[in-house]
Amino acid sequence: MNRLERHRHFLDFALASLARRPWKNTFLLLCYALVIFVVASVVFFATDLRREAVRLLDGAPEMVGQRMMAGRQELVPLSYAEAIGGIRGVGQVLPRL
Repeated sequence: MNRLERHRHFLDFALASLARRPWKNTFLLLCYALVIFVVASVVFFATDLRREAVRLLDGAPEMVGQRMMAGRQELVPLSYAEAIGGIRGVGQVLPRL
């Protein structure tokens, strides 16, 4: 018996087994398709969220300085910009809009 004939017999057996329970196999096929659809949707959504976060953070500053007074954020006076710019390692100081 050559290899091609063995594969044909195996295929005949598989198709006969599938034909014995058509409703069960159809239901399993639909369940697998639904699971694959849900997993693919989650993966695509997560990838898109990561890509959007990277695109959003490209224009964001590396560090934001803020002042706290009585537990609340306060605007930092523009006169502090010169002092902050004098700190070693600070490349540029821009005020927020």
